[in-house]
Amino acid sequence: TLAYNSPGAEGFGVKRAGLAIPGSVMLVVAPGCCGRTTSLISEMPAYHDRFFYLTMDETDIVTGRHLRKIPQAVEDYIRSRGLYSGRTINDRGFAYIKEHLKESRLVHTCRVADEAAALARRFGADPAKAVTASIFHDMAKNLTREEMNRQVRTFGLDPKYIDNPNLAHSKIARCLMERDFGIGDQDILNAVSYHTTGRAGMSLLEKVVFLADGIEPGRSYPSVDVIRDLARTDLDKACLCMLERTVGYLKKKGAFIDTDTTDALAYLKDKRDPEREEKEHA
Repeated sequence: TLAYNSPGAEGFGVKRAGLAIPGSVMLVVAPGCCGRTTSLISEMPAYHDRFFYLTMDETDIVTGRHLRKIPQAVEDYIRSRGLYSGRTINDRGFAYIKEHLKESRLVHTCRVADEAAALARRFGADPAKAVTASIFHDMAKNLTREEMNRQVRTFGLDPKYIDNPNLAHSKIARCLMERDFGIGDQDILNAVSYHTTGRAGMSLLEKVVFLADGIEPGRSYPSVDVIRDLARTDLDKACLCMLERTVGYLKKKGAFIDTDTTDALAYLKDKRDPEREEKEHA
């Protein structure tokens, strides 16, 4: 993942966060490479081979040369160390979505993956599985309606998904993951299949991907900041709030509401019911 951050973007802790990912490396870009704490960290035995530097000057920024220099520096690093010579499932998935998704959908997918990884680390899910599910979650989103309908019939999916691309794309994605990519991990498959609707009894990974899709930084709707705040400390409450928002929005539009969504909402409400909790602990 290639990500940008800086103290000015409230990202002063990005060094520690990035290094928490096994095998990650950091490209430090700054005038004269003036990264005070970064320089200290890079000398530590556990990290000395995980930093490299790219010096910039004012003319690089003013002329726009930095837009070419940074990707080139990353490419040179990858080539010099022989990285990514074997294609992982994430490599294959990303190559697929890069070819089949619109640019805006691809950007959304990358943001979901970053958000899902952060949520996974925060609440104890597997970050690697969260990233894999995120890469594939919208892989069928930009299929035409006709193609989605054909895939629904090909895979023998419920007829309710005919002419319903908002719900069909996640079910088709699951089928493509199994058939074309050989993914058999049921938790990853379910996280993709239910990322739009949710369902009763979602696993930790399912909740992480469901929530990440709804609160990634590009999302903008009236209650998103409230849900983001909840997601800092309470995964279930954040999912509940998002489900309530979704149901309210769909009712207002007079749109179809999948039973998986209403079941998920009822399940989380019941799970958080104070009287039920008292009985369970009595």
